[in-house]
Amino acid sequence: MNNYMAIAAAAEGLRHVLWDSFRSDARTARYVQSRQGISLRSPADAAKYEAHQLSVWLYGVSPVAPEPSNPPLPINQRNASPLPLDLHFLVTPLSPDGDLDLMLIGKVLQTLNASPSILLVSDLEGFREHVQITQANPSPDEMSRIWASLKEPYRLAVCYRARLTRIDAKTPLPAGCPVVDRFSGHGFSPIDTVS
Repeated sequence: MNNYMAIAAAAEGLRHVLWDSFRSDARTARYVQSRQGISLRSPADAAKYEAHQLSVWLYGVSPVAPEPSNPPLPINQRNASPLPLDLHFLVTPLSPDGDLDLMLIGKVLQTLNASPSILLVSDLEGFREHVQITQANPSPDEMSRIWASLKEPYRLAVCYRARLTRIDAKTPLPAGCPVVDRFSGHGFSPIDTVS
């Protein structure tokens, strides 16, 4: 599946990977007792519910810049090719205990750094894709803007980038009309001037 549901499926798949890791560890399983304990809401919204112990919030989506070895496609082919994306996640523990926050964020770091590529599988539309998960390092200014947008004081958090989620174009664009150079003898004649 590479359609418009890919973003939701990637977020759900990331939650699934974290839940599998939390429930397999006796310490973290005591605090994060269900998959719903890992919320996809913003930390501000997720903190309103006592059952949420971790927020995995998608705070930004950006297109992946083309590789220098791959020049940009012609205009009539751009929308027909898949759109590679970077998904930017803010992972925030939500416990009332600072020590527990440290343990939860440590487990997130351990889980997501264990492999540079994770197979994300979601029930949404049969999503199954290898997605590269890397820790992001936003500047202090960018982190400040994120928390200011939430209207919340800063909390312990870590940022991750999920790459290679692609959204396919629904239908390819029709080929455009050829460009005609009026001086090349194709299509138009040079303008005659009268002296």
